[in-house]
Amino acid sequence: MAVTDQGKADKMIARLKEKAAKLGANGILLTATGNKQESGAVFVPMATGDGMPLPANSEHKSGDGLAIFVSQE
Repeated sequence: MAVTDQGKADKMIARLKEKAAKLGANGILLTATGNKQESGAVFVPMATGDGMPLPANSEHKSGDGLAIFVSQE
């Protein structure tokens, strides 16, 4: 799990590289990058038998790219 912005960006690029490699590409051309936020809630049970929803937010880097093949010529 990446914690820093750089770590999150590195993880996003690694995912794009894996997808490109499955297509036979040996590189990627980044076309867009940004931050994507997701929100939700976690239900926390209490000793009284009741529960309380707590907000659970996360942010990760998002990006799009073009799979490319660069020849060695």
